[in-house]
Amino acid sequence: MLKLSWPHQEAAAEHLGLRHWKGNGIVRLTAAHPADFALLLEPLDSTRDLHSIETDDACRTIGGLLRRLNVAPAHSVPDFREEASGWIEPLRAYPPSVPRRWVDRALDTFDSRPYEPKLLHLDLHYGNVLAAEREPWLAIDPKPVAGPSGFEVYPALRTRVDDYRGGALMHAEVRSRVELISDEAGIDLDDAREWCTAHAVLNAHQVAEEGWPTLVTLHLAIAKALSDI
Repeated sequence: MLKLSWPHQEAAAEHLGLRHWKGNGIVRLTAAHPADFALLLEPLDSTRDLHSIETDDACRTIGGLLRRLNVAPAHSVPDFREEASGWIEPLRAYPPSVPRRWVDRALDTFDSRPYEPKLLHLDLHYGNVLAAEREPWLAIDPKPVAGPSGFEVYPALRTRVDDYRGGALMHAEVRSRVELISDEAGIDLDDAREWCTAHAVLNAHQVAEEGWPTLVTLHLAIAKALSDI
């Protein structure tokens, strides 16, 4: 399967991550021409992703894939601290686009929470896991960085949002997702909670700047649910 991406920074390191993973839990790279953002990948079933199974089972599947993907990183992939500096500087602006208490918590996590770098798949949501022949499910489209385990759990919390119910039920469902994924992945639950909260605040700020108040509410509701764990 030939994948041609429009040239952008997030896709520039995809071939590096895929080479390092060597098909372990993720689509196998056959050949790459990085200058043209062209990748030759093993064929997968694009008609079946994790939206086709129950949410709890999908979360367990994502967690199982993360357990295999979170390995010692290749030296050539982007560093999380360098990547994150461009994301979080707007959070330092005053007045922020989201409540200050959430911004302060996110900045504290980004600035001071220690971690051992792992190779992260930064876009592992339900649509980026496809059915395959050699295994039931494989991840695609990784956007790899060397960073903290837990940060990459958030895409599975901000998608399949129609499955969430309101109020306290949503809080319980968010907590269930992060607990299922963390348990299967072997990620410390406190790390997942704090990094996902920071990720949620970052996303809330970004969509606030873009004028999407409904999405701001979603991301902050997820952050609140995580803070209740």
